[in-house]
Amino acid sequence: MRLDERLDEDERVETSEPMYDYSIGRQERLDGTPAVYADDEPGPNDPLYQFQWHLHQIDAYQAWSASRGTGIVVAVIDTGVLYADSGDRFRKVEDLNAFVPGYDFVDDDEEPLDEHGHGTHVAGSVAQTTDNEYGGAGVAPGA
Repeated sequence: MRLDERLDEDERVETSEPMYDYSIGRQERLDGTPAVYADDEPGPNDPLYQFQWHLHQIDAYQAWSASRGTGIVVAVIDTGVLYADSGDRFRKVEDLNAFVPGYDFVDDDEEPLDEHGHGTHVAGSVAQTTDNEYGGAGVAPGA
């Protein structure tokens, strides 16, 4: 008998369930080529760009020759944004030229700092600083 089944029979225990740990191994594309692209593919000089399969799938490199998003304003409505430069030093909102401050509806203040990480991830996917030899690339780095 599994532990969770034994615990379910114990009147002192209200509920129990097993914790499953899932993982996905290295994925291959349907055509058999590796999901991670080669280092020699054209692209920005950011070291993690080669692993950003989503940018390769939408042919972002070709799109950047038409536009890098300069002048475009993108609203990311999420958990906030953790502002940091490539030196991991935190910057104030007023120091960011391309950032329009939002509102923190959780803490009811005007500093929407991301305490969960998801909003920072989404904002980075959209407009992460690109071609700075640090991290990865954004879809519209000029936005």
